[in-house]
Amino acid sequence: MEPLAAKFGRELYRLRQSRGLTRKQAAIEVNLSLNALSSIENGMALVKLDTLVRMLQVYGIGVDQFMREMAEPAVAQPRQAAESFQFATGARYFILDTKGEGTANNYADSDFVAYSWHPRHFGKVREGDWFIYRRPQSASETNSWYLFGAGQIGQITPLPDGRVTAQIEHPFPFPAYLLADPDLQDFKWEFKDRVRPDWQRFFNQYGMTEIKRGDFVNLLAQAHVPNDVALLSESGHVYQQILEGEYLFTERAATMKVRIGQNVLAERVKANYAYRCAVTGINTRSLLVASHIIPWKDSARKRLDPGNVICLSPLWDRAFDQGLVTFTPDEKKVVLSPAIQHDPALERLLVPYADRRLLLPRHAAPEAEALQYHYQNIFKH
Repeated sequence: MEPLAAKFGRELYRLRQSRGLTRKQAAIEVNLSLNALSSIENGMALVKLDTLVRMLQVYGIGVDQFMREMAEPAVAQPRQAAESFQFATGARYFILDTKGEGTANNYADSDFVAYSWHPRHFGKVREGDWFIYRRPQSASETNSWYLFGAGQIGQITPLPDGRVTAQIEHPFPFPAYLLADPDLQDFKWEFKDRVRPDWQRFFNQYGMTEIKRGDFVNLLAQAHVPNDVALLSESGHVYQQILEGEYLFTERAATMKVRIGQNVLAERVKANYAYRCAVTGINTRSLLVASHIIPWKDSARKRLDPGNVICLSPLWDRAFDQGLVTFTPDEKKVVLSPAIQHDPALERLLVPYADRRLLLPRHAAPEAEALQYHYQNIFKH
């Protein structure tokens, strides 16, 4: 039986779509945060009565009529992120390899900003085409390739060395990166059959692989990309802000932007740590937490800094947050608080890791300044 929250969410989503309102427009009209509206429409939260009344007023329907329509059998309408985009007739779809900005591409590539290639090697990409980013194994923090974002090819400009560069439009990172294994092990590709158990020779050797529209849409769905253009645009901006070292996040930022910033940063940090807890090595993705060293509320300038975040499992995240453990600024070793002696069961879980060095990421290791702050202000001596 369908849960009540999911039933309300499905019908309210249908109503909003039928009225031609974007989620952002509806949230403003109803005086509701985007995050709250998303939770209601996705069936994650049961709508309150006063909120329901306001929503129905905006959608121009009475409560009685709404309840009657909701009681009628409905044909499920699949919702996909692709509904947010305007795909031009004849648009092509690609997977583009990127190692980010570096000497190999003369600093012409910048994730979610610009992408360069040699048209002599691959001349299919045109303005208006869509793509998904792939981080190849040679540049991956996870020792395997993964897909991490998407965008549209904007203006293409020739470069002096014979290559061309394209500005990226409508860029956005994936809420959940897609790892080669296990996320895509059984993915049903349309552009070609996968005939080998590994991924050798599956993608084009020049790092630009044309795929089918169905591949593009299904990959976005598997990455849990929301069907809200405003959210996607904001997440792309936050990702680039992190890459450029602009970590300041003021108290004036809207609730939606704060949540997006936290989510984008968390996925970036987990990838940095190869999706494993820095203390225990646990690599079950659903059990990993991006844990701030200097708490979010204590420093606006460090909020989006990957060096102020450690990938931990839930127990270690909570213990770190409450000052029951800390890590030395220089050697990055585990230090246990004397306070854990009051809980013998907790002590038995933590003691085996005392004085153990953290499993450090390839990029953005925990900063000594942040760890010193934690030791002085949060750790229970």
